[in-house]
Amino acid sequence: MTYRLPRRCAGSILLALALGLLSCRGCGTDVDPVDADFRVDPSTQSLEFGRVLEGQQVTKAVLIHAETRAALTVSASVGAPFSAPMTVDVPAGGSVELPVTFTAGNGEVTGTLVLSAPSRTLEVALHGVGVRPPVCTPSAPCRESSYSLELDQCVEAVSPDDTACDPGNICLEQGRCRSGTCLGVPRSCDDNNACTNDGCSMMSGCVNSPRTCPPPTEPCKVAACDPLSGCGSANAADGTQCGDVDCVSGHFCLNGGCLVLPTPDGFLCGVEVACIPEARCRNQVCVRPDAGAWLPRWSTRVPGQPSRERPTMLASAGNLFFNTCGVPRLAVDGGDDGGLDAGADAGADGGEVDGGEDAGDPGVCALASWTSSGFDRFVAPYEEDGERRLLNVSPRGVLLARDGGLELRARLDGRLLEALEAAVQPGAVAASEDGGLQLWLDDGTVATWSDAGLVPVVALGGTGVLALDVRGTLYAWQADAGLLSVLGDDGDGGLQVTVVRVDAGLPSLVSARLGLVLGGRQELWWLADGGADFVDLSWRSDAGVLLDAEPRAVLASTDSVVVFAWRCAQPLTSCMPVDRELWARVTDLRTGAERWEVKVLPAGIESRLEEAALVNFMPGSVAALVKADFSSLDAGYGLGAYLEVFTAGRRAILCPLPPESSDVRGALFAAGNLFVFVDEGDAGVALEAYELKGLPLGFGGWPQADGVEGLRRALP
Repeated sequence: MTYRLPRRCAGSILLALALGLLSCRGCGTDVDPVDADFRVDPSTQSLEFGRVLEGQQVTKAVLIHAETRAALTVSASVGAPFSAPMTVDVPAGGSVELPVTFTAGNGEVTGTLVLSAPSRTLEVALHGVGVRPPVCTPSAPCRESSYSLELDQCVEAVSPDDTACDPGNICLEQGRCRSGTCLGVPRSCDDNNACTNDGCSMMSGCVNSPRTCPPPTEPCKVAACDPLSGCGSANAADGTQCGDVDCVSGHFCLNGGCLVLPTPDGFLCGVEVACIPEARCRNQVCVRPDAGAWLPRWSTRVPGQPSRERPTMLASAGNLFFNTCGVPRLAVDGGDDGGLDAGADAGADGGEVDGGEDAGDPGVCALASWTSSGFDRFVAPYEEDGERRLLNVSPRGVLLARDGGLELRARLDGRLLEALEAAVQPGAVAASEDGGLQLWLDDGTVATWSDAGLVPVVALGGTGVLALDVRGTLYAWQADAGLLSVLGDDGDGGLQVTVVRVDAGLPSLVSARLGLVLGGRQELWWLADGGADFVDLSWRSDAGVLLDAEPRAVLASTDSVVVFAWRCAQPLTSCMPVDRELWARVTDLRTGAERWEVKVLPAGIESRLEEAALVNFMPGSVAALVKADFSSLDAGYGLGAYLEVFTAGRRAILCPLPPESSDVRGALFAAGNLFVFVDEGDAGVALEAYELKGLPLGFGGWPQADGVEGLRRALP
């Protein structure tokens, strides 16, 4: 379409147009559309927020410049985890910072900020990394641990002083930090009772135990305690014994005074001992009821067939140890701990322990351990099959002999601790209280086997047997040469060897307190003071014939030696084994005189001595477990197993084991009990415990060369 203008206006219009072109770029409008624009400063065309802890915010700005002569509104949009204002006003020709906030999560993120105006749209790249901090745990009280973003690890700092803390001690309370250490004050355990001792135990906290008040010197007064005033005394109960008493009259307390009064019926005149019940006064006579059945405290089946070789078992720290063979292989392989839980709890019948399907499988040998209360601890099969010989239990472990060497096994679980490939003859091992072992090797060297290994001590040549006494003196006996070597400290930390010549070639050596016994089957000598003092213990019959002694059944204490010997019931005729009687003789070591002798076993083919131990009644009192026929006593006794106790030359106690427990294959006096292995035929072997009530044991068991002060088992 064409418009025509009047001629008169054409000149003026052209002039105005020319002037407009010179003075106004946009005639008829306020802003030139070409200049309605903005830009982002190059330094903020992308924003890097860096690493930011999760949940925290970091804000940075985008710098926007207006390139117009009029104000401009710029719109902004962005997605999470970034945020920004929806609009921003930019003054004409000016600049504005648009804040952009990054809210950190866990991980790396990117985003885009979109800026738009009527004439332009721009994008700003955004990047940030959210960091989830690890859990920081202080290493000790009074330490604070926090995560360092810069180091990317937990850092510790000392807690401010007086910060509350846990002292970590049940006997401290009100803990407060001081210079990084948690300090507490002693816990108050006072119960305001003068009759208790108040204290704090690290295991259980406050302990308020009854206070033991000193006994009064007056015979009919007893200690008493008042919660407010503390210890004092009070009258003893009427009838309390305060002096000598028999079943006729005695010294008894009455109203706080000690008077001689008639002994009342029912007064205890004899304590319970083993199977013997307690005795009571009746009509001025001490009456003891007939002995009842002596039943075991507990009985349990054990796996395999325990060794019959003495010692059949050893005791230490309330536990029993023994060697057993024929333990079912299937039962052994079924365990996870290298042992075998094949025993039954005390009092049970033991159940079946054969466990195998192959009746021809001979099983394996193992070291077994039971508690003295009748519960199995472990049955640990040996790594290499074959029977072992039990030697000693010491703090280092259980010592056993095997073909070609020795083994030391853990008392806790029976695992092998050490093995020694060395040829050692029976009796050539002596164990000290600290667990060190003295060995007489077949090359003639006496050596010590300890945690430091095998260390030679002295070369004596030949072979023989060893024994230790309680002073640590080592005795080495060469029977064929009649030489006794005494190895002791020379006072300067060195070794002193003293050689004593003994005429008789005696084959065995056993140690006892402060001395030792050399002996064979017919000659015995007591050597005191390192061999300087000899006492002839040889026992001869009335006809002057040396009796056949049991050299491994010698029991020695500080003042007495007990010797068991066989002699003929009819000394004027030829003596067959079935005609022999077993006697015990007690010798006073201070004078060399005989204290007493007594018959232990009657003649009979079944008679045998199983085990013996000293008893702390009178000097030389002895307890013995025997297999014998006592029908000659006319007291209803027959063939069976019996406990005998002898004192002052007489049999004081005779307790029969139940008939079903008469086939004894090993026994041990220890921990206030008589422990017995009983052969039950096809049913296997049972381990039984009989309580020795009122029977205080002395040194127990057969003394032998590898024992300490006459013991072949570890000291309690």
